Amino acid sequence: MANVIKFGTSGWRGLIARDFTFENVQLAAQGVADYLKSELSNARSAIFGRKPVVIIGYDTRFLGREFSLAVAEVLAANGLIPLLCNRDTPTPVISFTIRKRNAIAGINMTASHNPPEYSGFKLSLHDGAGAPTEVTKQIEANATRLMEQKWSFQAKVIGTFACKTIDPQPDYFRQIKKLINFSIIKKAKLKIAVNFMYGTGRGYLDTLLEEADAKLFKFNAEPNPLFGGHHPEPNAEGMAEVSKFVRSGKAQLGLGHIALDEGEVGDAVRDHVGQPDLAGARLVPVDRVEVQGCARVANQIGPGHLNAQRRQFVPDRHVGKNTHVVSSQARSHRDRTPCDTGSLASSLTALSARPGRRARCRPAHRPRW
Repeated sequence: MANVIKFGTSGWRGLIARDFTFENVQLAAQGVADYLKSELSNARSAIFGRKPVVIIGYDTRFLGREFSLAVAEVLAANGLIPLLCNRDTPTPVISFTIRKRNAIAGINMTASHNPPEYSGFKLSLHDGAGAPTEVTKQIEANATRLMEQKWSFQAKVIGTFACKTIDPQPDYFRQIKKLINFSIIKKAKLKIAVNFMYGTGRGYLDTLLEEADAKLFKFNAEPNPLFGGHHPEPNAEGMAEVSKFVRSGKAQLGLGHIALDEGEVGDAVRDHVGQPDLAGARLVPVDRVEVQGCARVANQIGPGHLNAQRRQFVPDRHVGKNTHVVSSQARSHRDRTPCDTGSLASSLTALSARPGRRARCRPAHRPRW
């Protein structure tokens, strides 16, 4: 039987109950456990001698928590210490928590923006960044070896493993509040429509904005593994309802979360002349810009291109000077940049930027917590 565990740039993904089964998830978890144990005993490894804590999270897809518990049980049987997030959790929060708690790795059961019949297994290393190819190839090889040895795991009844849980939100919020000037957002008294796409973003962006006295109109804020029958991504189709709502004048700004994994947010607003901050903003169409690495924030730009060498956005000539765009992507596979604040910080940074100034999101290579 061929090994179905093949990692791409954002982990291993497969169809639930065909490729993505509890047996294969346990196999992948054992492959990760073998890799981590090898690194823990390697004096040249960055995690040599560390306490073997692994952060585990999941999204709102079918059986997310149950798959996570299956992973936790395998890790615990290997002498590692799994800590399970207490609810479905955005990937940037998991990345931050890995670093905050000095964990050796993190595993997130997510398939990002893939259709609902998929699930996924995303591995992040001790720095919060996604595992590079040279690591995932070792895990694939471990899984192949285990299959050849007819390895099996005697698990408890699915979903019954007792794993210690943690709430990563308080620490994450404290870090966000160090980075963002919420007084500017509070002063703006914004009316914002947010589409949560039935995913993990609820309770994060909305909580922070409501604390800043923004009036929120929430769309699709309840978990739904079928995503309301739509593709779980803030594209033109996914944002149609919010766009209509904003254009009607009921809100000044529309935001959309990718439903599950990266917490990606794409939005564009235009200031009314003479209005401070982002008061009076309205939604305008914008092409999504994605950048490898941690989330970037660009102020006063619209559709344009990326200067890869300088990592700056270059706007097209037709873009007005008062157009504000925020676009972020939490992928970090290529340049090993951990996305520990992610697009939530990007959106809030853009909201707190004054017109006429460029907002920047500092790369998170050197954390300050």
